[in-house]
Amino acid sequence: MRPRSAVLGSIFVGASLLVAPASARADDEVVEPEACAAHAETAQRERQAGNIENARDELVACSKPECPAIVRRDCERWFVETEAQAPAAIYVPERPQPASAPAESASSPTRTILGWSLLGAGTLGASIGLYFSIKTFSSPCANAGVCTRDERDTASTAGALGTTGFLAGVVLVTGGIIALMTR
Repeated sequence: MRPRSAVLGSIFVGASLLVAPASARADDEVVEPEACAAHAETAQRERQAGNIENARDELVACSKPECPAIVRRDCERWFVETEAQAPAAIYVPERPQPASAPAESASSPTRTILGWSLLGAGTLGASIGLYFSIKTFSSPCANAGVCTRDERDTASTAGALGTTGFLAGVVLVTGGIIALMTR
């Protein structure tokens, strides 16, 4: 008694000869019906052996439009079944590394020095701003007092310096804290 695959192969070959086109254009790839049937048989063997990738390649080959319809139909169905059995592959791209990658953007001692410097400069700026703000509030023009034009200009300049110094100090202190916390 003949094995089932040999019987199926004979049926595929016989049916493909009946269904195959009589002529093919010169620029088309000529696919022999026997080759399609051979790919189908090989695909089945590979599927049964658990070689999903090899079976998939064979099923793609026998699912071509040039293959006989009866072979192509079975290969397409088997392809869908094989894809359902295949484990899902997750693509994790490798992170590209530059030729000379630095160890860190800034070394820890450098960040520490930078952080403390910014913190000191910010504290100084905020202190100067606070000094000029106090000077503005203690001027003779404060509390709707009577003052000369020069006293008013001095108080206005002191107020502007106080606000600017205080804001710059806050920004520098914030930068220093960030540099110290991210080292």
